[in-house]
Amino acid sequence: MTNFFAIPAFIIKYQTAPLAEPRARYLHHLKGLGTCRTTLRKSANDQLSLVLLLDLREGDRVSIPRIEAAAAIWSQPKGRRCNRAASPKARKRFVSCGIQWLRFLGWLDEPEEYRHLYHAEVETFEGSLRTDRGLSDATVQSYRVGLRREDVLRLLASVQEDRPVDKRDRTILMLFIAYGLRAGEVGGLRLDDFDWENGMVRVRCPKPGRTHFWPLSQGLGHAILRYIREARPSGFGRSLFFTSHAPIRPLASRTLGKMVRDRLAGIGIVSGRRGPHALRHAAAQHLLDRFWIGGVCLILCGAWNFTFTKDH
Repeated sequence: MTNFFAIPAFIIKYQTAPLAEPRARYLHHLKGLGTCRTTLRKSANDQLSLVLLLDLREGDRVSIPRIEAAAAIWSQPKGRRCNRAASPKARKRFVSCGIQWLRFLGWLDEPEEYRHLYHAEVETFEGSLRTDRGLSDATVQSYRVGLRREDVLRLLASVQEDRPVDKRDRTILMLFIAYGLRAGEVGGLRLDDFDWENGMVRVRCPKPGRTHFWPLSQGLGHAILRYIREARPSGFGRSLFFTSHAPIRPLASRTLGKMVRDRLAGIGIVSGRRGPHALRHAAAQHLLDRFWIGGVCLILCGAWNFTFTKDH
Protein backbone atom coordinates (compact mmCIF):
# COMPACT_ATOMS: atom_id res chain seq x y z
CA MET A 1 0.00 0.00 0.00
CA THR A 2 2.80 2.42 0.79
CA ASN A 3 3.96 2.05 -2.82
CA PHE A 4 0.56 3.17 -4.13
CA PHE A 5 -0.38 6.10 -1.88
CA ALA A 6 1.47 8.97 -0.30
CA ILE A 7 -0.96 10.10 2.43
CA PRO A 8 -0.36 8.11 5.67
CA ALA A 9 -3.89 8.76 6.96
CA PHE A 10 -5.46 7.19 3.88
CA ILE A 11 -3.12 4.18 4.06
CA ILE A 12 -4.17 3.56 7.66
CA LYS A 13 -7.86 3.96 6.78
CA TYR A 14 -7.55 1.62 3.81
CA GLN A 15 -5.70 -1.05 5.78
CA THR A 16 -7.99 -0.98 8.83
CA ALA A 17 -11.31 -1.03 6.94
CA PRO A 18 -13.07 -4.37 6.26
CA LEU A 19 -11.79 -6.68 3.50
CA ALA A 20 -8.33 -5.08 3.45
CA GLU A 21 -6.61 -8.15 1.97
CA PRO A 22 -9.06 -8.74 -0.94
CA ARG A 23 -8.97 -5.02 -1.75
CA ALA A 24 -5.17 -4.84 -1.68
CA ARG A 25 -4.88 -8.03 -3.73
CA TYR A 26 -6.90 -6.49 -6.54
CA LEU A 27 -4.83 -3.31 -6.47
CA HIS A 28 -1.63 -5.36 -6.78
CA HIS A 29 -3.26 -7.15 -9.70
CA LEU A 30 -4.00 -3.81 -11.38
CA LYS A 31 -0.48 -2.59 -10.72
CA GLY A 32 0.90 -5.72 -12.35
CA LEU A 33 -1.10 -4.86 -15.45
CA GLY A 34 0.57 -1.45 -15.66
CA THR A 35 -2.21 0.67 -14.15
CA CYS A 36 -1.06 4.19 -13.26
CA ARG A 37 -1.07 5.48 -9.67
CA THR A 38 -3.91 7.93 -10.30
CA THR A 39 -6.22 5.12 -11.46
CA LEU A 40 -5.09 2.92 -8.57
CA ARG A 41 -6.07 5.64 -6.11
CA LYS A 42 -9.50 6.04 -7.70
CA SER A 43 -10.01 2.27 -7.61
CA ALA A 44 -8.98 2.13 -3.95
CA ASN A 45 -11.45 4.89 -3.05
CA ASP A 46 -14.21 3.18 -5.00
CA GLN A 47 -13.49 -0.17 -3.34
CA LEU A 48 -13.60 1.36 0.11
CA SER A 49 -16.86 3.21 -0.57
CA LEU A 50 -18.49 0.06 -1.97
CA VAL A 51 -17.46 -2.01 1.06
CA LEU A 52 -18.89 0.54 3.48
CA LEU A 53 -22.09 1.21 1.51
CA LEU A 54 -22.93 -2.49 1.12
CA ASP A 55 -21.43 -3.63 4.44
CA LEU A 56 -19.53 -6.32 2.55
CA ARG A 57 -18.12 -9.37 4.29
CA GLU A 58 -15.75 -12.10 3.14
CA GLY A 59 -17.35 -14.29 0.48
CA ASP A 60 -20.52 -12.21 0.03
CA ARG A 61 -22.30 -12.66 -3.30
CA VAL A 62 -23.13 -9.27 -4.79
CA SER A 63 -25.41 -8.63 -7.76
CA ILE A 64 -24.87 -5.88 -10.33
CA PRO A 65 -28.12 -4.10 -9.31
CA ARG A 66 -26.76 -3.85 -5.74
CA ILE A 67 -23.59 -2.23 -7.06
CA GLU A 68 -25.66 0.18 -9.13
CA ALA A 69 -27.79 1.02 -6.09
CA ALA A 70 -24.64 1.75 -4.08
CA ALA A 71 -23.41 3.95 -6.95
CA ALA A 72 -26.66 5.94 -6.84
CA ILE A 73 -26.07 6.74 -3.16
CA TRP A 74 -22.34 7.37 -3.66
CA SER A 75 -22.96 9.80 -6.52
CA GLN A 76 -25.24 12.09 -4.51
CA PRO A 77 -23.94 15.32 -2.94
CA LYS A 78 -21.99 14.44 0.22
CA GLY A 79 -22.30 10.77 -0.70
CA ARG A 80 -18.55 10.69 -1.34
CA ARG A 81 -17.39 13.40 1.06
CA CYS A 82 -18.04 16.06 -1.58
CA ASN A 83 -20.63 18.83 -1.76
CA ARG A 84 -21.45 18.23 -5.43
CA ALA A 85 -22.93 15.22 -7.18
CA ALA A 86 -20.66 12.87 -9.09
CA SER A 87 -20.63 13.14 -12.87
CA PRO A 88 -22.25 10.34 -14.96
CA LYS A 89 -18.73 9.38 -16.04
CA ALA A 90 -17.55 9.00 -12.43
CA ARG A 91 -20.67 7.00 -11.55
CA LYS A 92 -20.04 4.61 -14.47
CA ARG A 93 -16.44 4.22 -13.30
CA PHE A 94 -17.60 3.39 -9.78
CA VAL A 95 -19.97 0.67 -11.07
CA SER A 96 -17.37 -0.76 -13.44
CA CYS A 97 -14.71 -0.85 -10.72
CA GLY A 98 -17.07 -2.68 -8.37
CA ILE A 99 -18.08 -5.22 -11.01
CA GLN A 100 -14.52 -5.99 -12.06
CA TRP A 101 -13.18 -6.18 -8.50
CA LEU A 102 -15.92 -8.56 -7.34
CA ARG A 103 -15.63 -10.61 -10.52
CA PHE A 104 -11.88 -10.86 -9.88
CA LEU A 105 -12.62 -12.27 -6.41
CA GLY A 106 -15.35 -14.58 -7.68
CA TRP A 107 -17.94 -12.79 -5.55
CA LEU A 108 -20.02 -11.28 -8.35
CA ASP A 109 -23.49 -12.79 -8.52
CA GLU A 110 -24.10 -12.80 -12.26
CA PRO A 111 -27.24 -14.26 -13.85
CA GLU A 112 -26.63 -17.24 -16.08
CA GLU A 113 -27.38 -15.18 -19.19
CA TYR A 114 -24.43 -12.88 -18.38
CA ARG A 115 -22.04 -15.79 -18.48
CA HIS A 116 -19.79 -16.39 -21.42
CA LEU A 117 -21.30 -18.67 -24.07
CA TYR A 118 -18.24 -20.88 -23.72
CA HIS A 119 -17.97 -20.73 -19.93
CA ALA A 120 -17.01 -24.40 -19.58
CA GLU A 121 -14.31 -24.11 -22.22
CA VAL A 122 -12.93 -20.98 -20.57
CA GLU A 123 -12.76 -22.78 -17.22
CA THR A 124 -10.86 -25.65 -18.86
CA PHE A 125 -8.46 -23.22 -20.51
CA GLU A 126 -7.89 -21.49 -17.17
CA GLY A 127 -7.00 -24.79 -15.53
CA SER A 128 -4.53 -25.55 -18.32
CA LEU A 129 -2.84 -22.18 -17.89
CA ARG A 130 -2.38 -22.84 -14.18
CA THR A 131 -1.29 -26.49 -14.26
CA ASP A 132 0.43 -26.95 -17.62
CA ARG A 133 2.04 -23.54 -18.02
CA GLY A 134 2.39 -22.60 -14.35
CA LEU A 135 1.03 -19.07 -14.80
CA SER A 136 0.23 -16.94 -11.77
CA ASP A 137 -3.31 -16.04 -10.69
CA ALA A 138 -2.84 -12.45 -11.85
CA THR A 139 -1.69 -13.54 -15.31
CA VAL A 140 -4.55 -16.03 -15.68
CA GLN A 141 -7.06 -13.40 -14.64
CA SER A 142 -5.67 -10.96 -17.22
CA TYR A 143 -6.26 -13.59 -19.91
CA ARG A 144 -9.85 -14.10 -18.76
CA VAL A 145 -10.86 -10.42 -18.65
CA GLY A 146 -11.71 -9.54 -22.24
CA LEU A 147 -14.05 -6.79 -23.08
CA ARG A 148 -17.76 -7.44 -23.19
CA ARG A 149 -19.75 -6.22 -26.19
CA GLU A 150 -21.68 -3.77 -24.02
CA ASP A 151 -18.38 -2.28 -22.82
CA VAL A 152 -17.22 -1.85 -26.42
CA LEU A 153 -20.43 -0.05 -27.35
CA ARG A 154 -20.20 2.07 -24.20
CA LEU A 155 -16.64 3.01 -25.16
CA LEU A 156 -17.74 4.15 -28.60
CA ALA A 157 -20.68 6.09 -27.18
CA SER A 158 -18.36 7.94 -24.78
CA VAL A 159 -16.49 9.64 -27.65
CA GLN A 160 -19.23 12.01 -28.78
CA GLU A 161 -17.71 15.46 -28.36
CA ASP A 162 -17.00 17.71 -31.33
CA ARG A 163 -13.31 18.40 -30.71
CA PRO A 164 -10.87 17.42 -33.50
CA VAL A 165 -9.25 14.81 -31.24
CA ASP A 166 -12.65 13.22 -30.56
CA LYS A 167 -13.44 13.00 -34.28
CA ARG A 168 -10.08 11.31 -34.80
CA ASP A 169 -10.34 8.93 -31.85
CA ARG A 170 -13.91 7.89 -32.66
CA THR A 171 -12.85 7.01 -36.21
CA ILE A 172 -9.88 5.00 -34.92
CA LEU A 173 -12.06 3.13 -32.42
CA MET A 174 -14.57 2.32 -35.14
CA LEU A 175 -11.77 0.78 -37.23
CA PHE A 176 -10.57 -1.31 -34.29
CA ILE A 177 -14.10 -2.42 -33.40
CA ALA A 178 -15.41 -3.07 -36.92
CA TYR A 179 -12.42 -4.94 -38.34
CA GLY A 180 -10.43 -6.10 -35.31
CA LEU A 181 -7.32 -4.45 -36.75
CA ARG A 182 -3.92 -4.30 -35.05
CA ALA A 183 -2.50 -0.95 -33.98
CA GLY A 184 0.15 -1.11 -36.71
CA GLU A 185 -2.52 -1.71 -39.35
CA VAL A 186 -4.56 1.31 -38.27
CA GLY A 187 -1.47 3.48 -37.92
CA GLY A 188 -0.34 2.44 -41.41
CA LEU A 189 -3.52 3.56 -43.20
CA ARG A 190 -3.05 6.21 -45.88
CA LEU A 191 -5.42 8.36 -47.89
CA ASP A 192 -4.70 6.25 -50.97
CA ASP A 193 -6.01 3.12 -49.24
CA PHE A 194 -9.64 4.19 -49.61
CA ASP A 195 -11.59 3.33 -52.74
CA TRP A 196 -14.58 5.58 -52.25
CA GLU A 197 -16.20 4.68 -55.57
CA ASN A 198 -16.37 0.98 -54.72
CA GLY A 199 -16.65 1.36 -50.94
CA MET A 200 -13.47 -0.57 -50.06
CA VAL A 201 -10.46 -0.02 -47.82
CA ARG A 202 -7.02 -1.58 -48.25
CA VAL A 203 -5.29 -2.76 -45.08
CA ARG A 204 -1.63 -3.74 -45.02
CA CYS A 205 -0.87 -6.40 -42.43
CA PRO A 206 2.84 -6.15 -41.49
CA LYS A 207 2.77 -9.24 -39.27
CA PRO A 208 1.81 -11.85 -41.92
CA GLY A 209 3.04 -9.60 -44.73
CA ARG A 210 -0.27 -9.53 -46.60
CA THR A 211 -2.72 -6.97 -47.90
CA HIS A 212 -6.47 -7.29 -47.37
CA PHE A 213 -9.42 -5.41 -48.83
CA TRP A 214 -12.43 -4.80 -46.60
CA PRO A 215 -15.86 -3.38 -47.42
CA LEU A 216 -16.36 0.12 -46.05
CA SER A 217 -19.65 0.60 -44.23
CA GLN A 218 -21.58 3.83 -44.68
CA GLY A 219 -21.22 4.81 -41.02
CA LEU A 220 -17.48 4.21 -40.92
CA GLY A 221 -16.98 5.91 -44.27
CA HIS A 222 -18.86 8.96 -43.02
CA ALA A 223 -16.73 9.10 -39.85
CA ILE A 224 -13.50 8.89 -41.87
CA LEU A 225 -14.59 11.62 -44.30
CA ARG A 226 -15.66 13.85 -41.42
CA TYR A 227 -12.28 13.41 -39.75
CA ILE A 228 -10.42 14.13 -43.02
CA ARG A 229 -12.46 17.26 -43.77
CA GLU A 230 -12.78 18.71 -40.28
CA ALA A 231 -9.98 17.44 -38.06
CA ARG A 232 -7.05 15.93 -40.00
CA PRO A 233 -3.95 18.18 -40.23
CA SER A 234 -3.06 18.93 -43.85
CA GLY A 235 0.35 19.35 -45.44
CA PHE A 236 2.10 16.62 -43.43
CA GLY A 237 1.95 13.67 -45.85
CA ARG A 238 -0.48 11.00 -46.99
CA SER A 239 -0.87 9.14 -43.67
CA LEU A 240 -4.46 9.09 -42.41
CA PHE A 241 -4.01 9.69 -38.70
CA PHE A 242 -1.78 12.31 -37.09
CA THR A 243 -1.08 13.58 -33.59
CA SER A 244 -3.37 16.39 -32.45
CA HIS A 245 -0.59 18.59 -31.07
CA ALA A 246 2.83 19.68 -32.27
CA PRO A 247 5.05 18.16 -33.36
CA ILE A 248 2.55 16.87 -35.92
CA ARG A 249 3.46 13.37 -37.06
CA PRO A 250 1.72 10.09 -37.99
CA LEU A 251 0.33 8.18 -35.02
CA ALA A 252 2.60 5.39 -33.82
CA SER A 253 1.33 2.07 -32.46
CA ARG A 254 2.36 3.07 -28.94
CA THR A 255 0.30 6.27 -29.16
CA LEU A 256 -2.72 4.36 -30.44
CA GLY A 257 -2.40 1.92 -27.55
CA LYS A 258 -2.28 4.72 -25.00
CA MET A 259 -5.33 6.35 -26.56
CA VAL A 260 -7.38 3.16 -26.26
CA ARG A 261 -6.26 2.56 -22.65
CA ASP A 262 -7.07 6.16 -21.69
CA ARG A 263 -10.48 6.00 -23.32
CA LEU A 264 -11.29 2.71 -21.55
CA ALA A 265 -10.15 4.17 -18.23
CA GLY A 266 -12.49 7.08 -18.91
CA ILE A 267 -15.48 4.72 -18.74
CA GLY A 268 -14.13 2.93 -15.68
CA ILE A 269 -12.42 -0.09 -17.27
CA VAL A 270 -9.04 -0.28 -15.58
CA SER A 271 -8.24 -4.00 -15.42
CA GLY A 272 -7.49 -6.76 -17.88
CA ARG A 273 -6.00 -6.23 -21.31
CA ARG A 274 -6.99 -2.73 -22.32
CA GLY A 275 -5.05 -1.90 -25.50
CA PRO A 276 -6.07 -2.22 -29.16
CA HIS A 277 -5.63 -5.99 -28.91
CA ALA A 278 -8.49 -6.11 -26.40
CA LEU A 279 -10.75 -4.55 -29.04
CA ARG A 280 -9.40 -7.04 -31.59
CA HIS A 281 -10.32 -9.93 -29.27
CA ALA A 282 -13.73 -8.37 -28.60
CA ALA A 283 -14.39 -8.11 -32.34
CA ALA A 284 -13.44 -11.76 -32.83
CA GLN A 285 -15.64 -12.81 -29.89
CA HIS A 286 -18.58 -10.85 -31.31
CA LEU A 287 -18.23 -12.65 -34.65
CA LEU A 288 -17.91 -16.00 -32.86
CA ASP A 289 -21.02 -15.32 -30.79
CA ARG A 290 -23.00 -14.40 -33.90
CA PHE A 291 -21.75 -17.53 -35.65
CA TRP A 292 -22.74 -19.65 -32.63
CA ILE A 293 -26.22 -18.13 -32.47
CA GLY A 294 -26.63 -18.50 -36.23
CA GLY A 295 -25.49 -22.12 -36.03
CA VAL A 296 -28.02 -22.89 -33.31
CA CYS A 297 -30.77 -21.30 -35.40
CA LEU A 298 -29.78 -23.42 -38.40
CA ILE A 299 -29.76 -26.57 -36.27
CA LEU A 300 -33.15 -25.75 -34.77
CA CYS A 301 -34.59 -24.94 -38.20
CA GLY A 302 -33.16 -28.19 -39.55
CA ALA A 303 -34.65 -30.18 -36.68
CA TRP A 304 -38.02 -28.49 -37.12
CA ASN A 305 -37.97 -29.15 -40.87
CA PHE A 306 -37.03 -32.83 -40.29
CA THR A 307 -39.88 -33.26 -37.79
CA PHE A 308 -42.36 -31.48 -40.04
CA THR A 309 -41.40 -33.60 -43.05
CA LYS A 310 -41.54 -36.80 -41.02
CA ASP A 311 -44.98 -36.04 -39.60
CA HIS A 312 -46.44 -34.88 -42.88
